[in-house]
Amino acid sequence: AQRAACGRREGYVALAPTSRWASKRWPAARWRALAEWLVARGTPVAMLGAPSEAAQVAAAMPASGAVNLCGRISLAEWLAAIAGGAAVVANDSAAAHAAVGFGRPLVAIYGATDPAAVGPYGRADSVVAPPGIAPVDPHAYRRDALAMRMALVPVEAVRDRLLAQLRRGPRW
Repeated sequence: AQRAACGRREGYVALAPTSRWASKRWPAARWRALAEWLVARGTPVAMLGAPSEAAQVAAAMPASGAVNLCGRISLAEWLAAIAGGAAVVANDSAAAHAAVGFGRPLVAIYGATDPAAVGPYGRADSVVAPPGIAPVDPHAYRRDALAMRMALVPVEAVRDRLLAQLRRGPRW
């Protein structure tokens, strides 16, 4: 019902640009660039986040063409938005792991933590991480000083991985 109300029945990409930890947040300007690229391609975009993450989502919103569902939907509807998306792009967060559970094409952006240890289960090919930087221990996300690692992940790398994941399709 939410998708229909927003005019987005299918084919959308769900973007989950939030994280509680600074070391797991890809910069808002990068999210906005990714969303604008998707919109320019004619791909509907659904922005997801919890009510407490409204500022993070607002900072990542493109000027037009995306639907902001942050704080407007229940947890069940949030999960349905992930399950119904053509693909999901998320930081190292619950959204990435939910996408795996639903078999959705996924791009998971990692910086401070080791995706081999805490990444999306069975989906190493979904991960984009800073080039040439070794991950640190699984609890490194608590170190805000590592936030700069996320800024090293270029938009082009995420776009390229998203196109590859869309070509591959669902994982069921």
